[in-house]
Amino acid sequence: MTENDHQRVRQLSMAGRIEEISSADRQGLDSHLASCADCARFAASLDEAIGAARLPAVMADSSLVRATQSRVRRRAAQLQAHSAAMRPLWIAVAMVCAWATLTTPLLWAAFAWLGAALSLSNAEWRTGFLFAWIAPTLAASLLLLGSGSQRARWRMAFGQNSEGV
Repeated sequence: MTENDHQRVRQLSMAGRIEEISSADRQGLDSHLASCADCARFAASLDEAIGAARLPAVMADSSLVRATQSRVRRRAAQLQAHSAAMRPLWIAVAMVCAWATLTTPLLWAAFAWLGAALSLSNAEWRTGFLFAWIAPTLAASLLLLGSGSQRARWRMAFGQNSEGV
C-alpha cells in the first residue's frame, strides 16, 4: 500500500463519520481497517474523539460557581495588592541601575587617580574601589533586613502572608 492509500482510507474514515459513503467505499474501508493496524488505531481514536464530544455538558451547582467566583476575585485582589507593593521596588531598582551606570565610571577614574597620587599598586586601589562600590549596597541591605516593619512589607510583597497563598 502506498501512503496515498492510507491517506484516502483516513479521509474516508472521517467522511464516514460525518456523512454516508458509497457501499464500495465502505467495503474497501472495512477491509483496509481489518488489515492495517495504524489506520485501525486512527479510526478508533476518531471514534473516541467523536464520542467524547457528544458527552453531555456538566453543570455546576450555583453555590460552587459563587464560591469559585469569590475565590477568583479574592486572588485577583491579592495579585493586585502584590503588584502595587512591588511597584516601589521596581522603581528603586531602575533608579539604582541608572545611578550605577552613571557613577561607576566616575568612581573608577577617581580611584585610579587616587591610586596614582598615593603610589598605590593596582590591586590596592582596585580593592578600595570594589569596597566603595559594594559597601553602600551591603549597608542598605542590612538596615532593611533589620527593620521589622519593612520585613513585614517584604513578606506581603512576595506573597508570604499568613494564608499561605
